Amino acid sequence: MISCDRFDFVCRKSYEFLLSIGASSLPINPFEAIRKKHWGLTTYTELCAMVPGNVTVNDIAEACKSRDGFTVYSGGNYCIAYNDTVRVRNRIRFTLMHEAGHIICGHFNGGITDINQYRELESEANLFASNVLAPAAVIKACGLCTPEQLMAACGLSYNAAKVRLEQIMSIKQHPLDSKILKAFESYINICNRRIDIGSADICLDSSAV
Repeated sequence: MISCDRFDFVCRKSYEFLLSIGASSLPINPFEAIRKKHWGLTTYTELCAMVPGNVTVNDIAEACKSRDGFTVYSGGNYCIAYNDTVRVRNRIRFTLMHEAGHIICGHFNGGITDINQYRELESEANLFASNVLAPAAVIKACGLCTPEQLMAACGLSYNAAKVRLEQIMSIKQHPLDSKILKAFESYINICNRRIDIGSADICLDSSAV
């Protein structure tokens, strides 16, 4: 469970992250975002090739205790590793931004003391990823209100889109909303024009029946 203070903190960090990478449209490209932050990026397949012996992706996942991905801090920079054999590509996108959340939210600044803290940090990283891939202010401004619409616009899985919509319903206005809306202004206008055209088509179809 994320406290109110930490919830607001993660929301702010996610918006600052979007502004820092110059995001202006959806879907967000996690690979480009990581490149702009100058972090290292590698795959489990590449790690297998680096290790002597017949090492498999499953071996890497087991050793690192993560099927999806993990981050290493060298003291000078971060390197994100992800499982490139995962078939659901949107899951990879979420994993990359989840790991970015650990970095941006300062989770490497101190050690994990217990399972409860671990769960809290994981929840924060998940919230960060959701806020980056489907920023609440932009979703509301575009009038996206179904899991299918979020899947198409944000590159989320159905379950992730459904959870995100439930979150957005409870997210209050944020001080950085105006800056995010300004950055995404052209995208929002295009999105709303498409929705208006779709509504007009429905009306025409209805009148023709």
